[in-house]
Amino acid sequence: MIWLYEIAPLILALIDEMADAGEAASGKTMAEISAHIHDCFIKSESRKKLNRALKYQIKHLDANQDQRVSGTSYTLRGTIRNVLASCFILIAFMNARRKCEVSHKTVGLMTGCMVAVNEPLGIYQVMFYIAKTFRKRIPFYVNQTTVDAVKVLEELQRLYGRFDSLRVAGISSQSSARNVSLFSYRRFSSGYGQGLRMVRFDFTDYDRQAGALSIVQEAFGKDRRWSKSHVFRRMYAIVFYYRYENGDIIALMLQFGSIDLDSIRAYISDPLSRHDMESIYSSTATEVEERRRARMKQISDIDRELRIVGDEKLAEEIYAVLAGKQPFAGGFATFVRKVYMRLAQTTTFSNPDAADAVVQAMKRRGHFPQPFPHGQCMLGVVVNQRAAHCFSETTQKVERERANVRTCTGCRYHHTKEAYLTYLKADRERKRRELPARKRGDLERQRLEKELLELDQAIELLQKRLGIENA
Repeated sequence: MIWLYEIAPLILALIDEMADAGEAASGKTMAEISAHIHDCFIKSESRKKLNRALKYQIKHLDANQDQRVSGTSYTLRGTIRNVLASCFILIAFMNARRKCEVSHKTVGLMTGCMVAVNEPLGIYQVMFYIAKTFRKRIPFYVNQTTVDAVKVLEELQRLYGRFDSLRVAGISSQSSARNVSLFSYRRFSSGYGQGLRMVRFDFTDYDRQAGALSIVQEAFGKDRRWSKSHVFRRMYAIVFYYRYENGDIIALMLQFGSIDLDSIRAYISDPLSRHDMESIYSSTATEVEERRRARMKQISDIDRELRIVGDEKLAEEIYAVLAGKQPFAGGFATFVRKVYMRLAQTTTFSNPDAADAVVQAMKRRGHFPQPFPHGQCMLGVVVNQRAAHCFSETTQKVERERANVRTCTGCRYHHTKEAYLTYLKADRERKRRELPARKRGDLERQRLEKELLELDQAIELLQKRLGIENA
């Protein structure tokens, strides 16, 4: 996300300065225009800022035989490819998409693929191609990170179009047109300005060629494996379950804001929302139904991966409880120990077998994790729903929207630990930083102040339950 929110704006600013230099030299010869662009690159303040922000220096526009650099890592081209790789990873995993559905030259994302449903509210949809089943483009709601990544990619194509309009490369504009792949780029040269040809960005080739300064190697190490066909769907599932307890994810949330993964599952399958989809996108009743089925199929595919990772998460938490190496709060840990003692009295097994037996017993009962900022709800589909503290006698249903630290205290299905306390404190810090920007007396500030008060109370209560001194 650092590449999206810190490096990409500097790259766009640098290319914008170079386009300004080219426009200032319009009417001159090709060689003179190219010289102006290269001179701007060398003197650019944005390039100097990039060199301070990156762990390498951008010394050249591109690599050639006279400029021995490691791959393209010390060039503008290499840095642009890093930005494209960052956007690709974020879009693919945030939306649980296949590789081809994001970056393929014909079925991947194109300029104009994003539609603002309600821009003031930040509601957007992106037309993703469904490769496996429907083989056509279907609109899906996307989160803010996806919106920001698509905007960066579209701005990059717009800037390439400015060079085309100067006929720097001797052609009319390609990048300004619709249906240009967002995962394509142009090469720059000190002698020829912007290249004639669109170069397709292929993530697999990038991962293989980029070398030690690849953002993939930086993030995942040398032993990364992308062979699994649904690797980004699995990434989505892992982040979905660990977003409130993993230190790296919490740090990203504190720096860049909340990481919203729920929009991917908020497709219009609810009859209450159906009218909105019909009014925005429909042309025929058959098309509306087909889009609904495409979304439901997507939900099914994601839920399958969520089920696998959720089962792993349930087992991990049970093993941790039985190991007894860290404090837990909530009734689920106590319940797990009771099940273990009950099994120990009726069955003879070794310690590893005992833990596995408890895991299987909990699965048979229907327990399954659902992450919340203050902990996990392990209710799942167990028969005794009434025992949940959020069960409503009025509606005769579990109302998880009422879940919070106070409501869940003592619930047999609630499970939390110190990592969630870290998340709540990070969330409180983020909201405190937002508060000065809100005008006194307006509704948004009042909402924020209420949330901060509730967070203070939640943190104090959770610290008490975990036996941690106030910090």
